[in-house]
This record gives sequence, C-alpha cells and structure tokens, in this order.
Amino acid sequence: MLFLGILSIFRPAGAPAAERTVPGSQAPEEEAQPIQLPPAPGGPRIVAASLPPEPVAGKGRLTLALSGDHLWCTNPDDRPIKPPDDPRKSARDQRRTEVFTFGYQFTIAAIKRGAPERPIMLFESPMIRTASLRSAFKLGIPPPSRKGMVGPSVGMTPRGGVRGPAADPESPVPYWDDQNRCVTLPERFDFDLEPGTYDIYAAFDVMSREGAWVHRTSDYLTDVPVEAKRHTSLQGTASMSGRSGRELSLQSASLQPAGAGTEPTGP
Repeated sequence: MLFLGILSIFRPAGAPAAERTVPGSQAPEEEAQPIQLPPAPGGPRIVAASLPPEPVAGKGRLTLALSGDHLWCTNPDDRPIKPPDDPRKSARDQRRTEVFTFGYQFTIAAIKRGAPERPIMLFESPMIRTASLRSAFKLGIPPPSRKGMVGPSVGMTPRGGVRGPAADPESPVPYWDDQNRCVTLPERFDFDLEPGTYDIYAAFDVMSREGAWVHRTSDYLTDVPVEAKRHTSLQGTASMSGRSGRELSLQSASLQPAGAGTEPTGP
C-alpha cells in the first residue's frame, strides 16, 4: 500500500517522528467517547486557497467537496489508547493530568501512481493549539501535597502517609483552551495537478504533551484520475454527527465531462 510510506513523511514541520495508525481505518474512533458538547462560538476555521475557475496550462483541477456539518472536534484526552488509572494517584491528581491533547492539524496529501517516492502535500493547515503548560500558582490550582514516611523510633510503631511540604507552586500543569476544541472546514478544496492517477489522503493529527503526533481521524481514496484541462470531482464527508462522534471520509472520485464547469458533481 502506497500510503504506508506517507505515514512517516507527512507530519508538521519540526515535529518528531511519532506513532502512526494505518490510514483509512476509523476503528480508533470507537475507543474515544463521543463528543456531545456543541462547539465553542467563534472557534477556529480552516481556510482553503481560492483558485481561478480553470486549471493552469498542462494541469487538471481536482476539487474535494465535503458534505456534512464540516466540523471536527477533539477533547482533552484524545489518545487512541488510554492506560489504566494510576492507583498511586489521588482522584484530584488524576484530574490535574487529564489533558493530553495539546494541538491538532489537518492535512491533505497525494501520491501519484508510478512515483511513490515523491509524495505531494496538497494542503497543510496551521497547527491549532488546544492546551499549554502554565504554573499551578497562576491557574489558581493548589499543588499536590507530598507524602512522607516516619521511620521507627523507641516506643513507637512506624507510621506512613504523613503529609510533607507542598510541591512547588510554580510546577507546570496543563491548561485546556476549550475555545479551540472544534474547527470548521471549508466546503471545498481545489488543487491543480499534473495529469495522472493519484491516491489522495486526508487526516487530522493530534499532538501530545511531549510534542509527538499521531493520526486521530484519517481516510484515503485510491485511483483518482486527473487529466489536463479537465475537472475531477472528489466527494468526501466531514461531520460530527456520526455514531462515533466524528467522521472524515473520502468516498468517490469522477472525471467530469470536457467543458464542464467548476462546480463539483456526484459520480
């Protein structure tokens, strides 16, 4: 599969290599709790480039038309696999570290048939921050107390669990920015490509506290035709109305008749 190679190539600039899931599978979405809260008003929007009505000379126009409500949302803990709670931590301390999603990014990429070593980044959104590390003191969060142990002494039995001095109030804790939890995608993306057959790939990646990236929602479509001076319509869906809480899918592609307008149509 051509897109196995693209997993380690397309990630935000400067980001370290990270765990990737196989594109096209929505199975990890079932592990995440559906997000029921409405998006925050005035949240971020992804803007697509505006192109002239006709493709440039020698190229064809590929138009990705998205149906659905065009929303994608994340949550503070959007890890595909979540470890069990640490029994050594109190419920309050567990809540202090429940933010693991520090940002996300949307990308669209392509592989031209016969040139798998030259992937093409068609679109790369800015990285949208959802959390940052701030001092507990500035956020008004009392730092957790440390537990000490009192050793044995004459006439006494050992005691444990005695509270020691509080942790550093300047210790960093995650601050979640709910305003950036949901992003709105445009209804369409337009690209001019060399004639050929392409595999098209789209993904939302989330960034962890450590700065590593992982695919959270992704899909791909193979055998997308592009011809010079012709328009290709690629149908997709971006929605928060699915059973698993969110959907990002690429469904079908069709080459439009010669002389057809720029508006994408169904297959």
